[in-house]
Amino acid sequence: MVGVTAFEFSNLNYSVKTLEINDADILQQLYEKCADYSHIIEGRPPSPTAAIEEFTAVPEGRSLHDKYMLGIFNSQDELIGLLEGMQNYPEDKDWWIGLIMLAPAYRRKGLLNPLLEEFEQYIAQQGMNYVMGSVAKVNSKVLRLWQQMGFKIVRQVERESNNARLRSWSIIRRKVGYSNN
Repeated sequence: MVGVTAFEFSNLNYSVKTLEINDADILQQLYEKCADYSHIIEGRPPSPTAAIEEFTAVPEGRSLHDKYMLGIFNSQDELIGLLEGMQNYPEDKDWWIGLIMLAPAYRRKGLLNPLLEEFEQYIAQQGMNYVMGSVAKVNSKVLRLWQQMGFKIVRQVERESNNARLRSWSIIRRKVGYSNN
């Protein structure tokens, strides 16, 4: 896993820490709290091994060394979110966000933009140029949110899914250090 260890949100009572495989139990609990995400993407509840699968899944040609699993913790040190991704993917100097997941009680609280700003400060120090990710087209509200934060659709792709209606994804990207102020 990538050497991100921790960082604090500026002016917020949240922290971000690297998750390790021994954190699979608390990550599984988060998956179960976020069952709506699994229903949208997979058309079913999260599998009992969703957390382990998240820790071990990497794209072809990549290794676990390239992957990062960052837990978002509240002031009581409870895992309330996950930022998962890959450095130098799909291209050198890109950081791919594979998944951002927040517990329902923490959504619509203005956490995503400050999280990305703090994360981008870290990756800018690593010399990265772009943050990228993908959003299922059926998740149009989330796509609009990313676009409001300055992400642009760079292409559309088709992916296999357990749910036939979820075959189309928007690949999004923004320059590290983007500000919409």
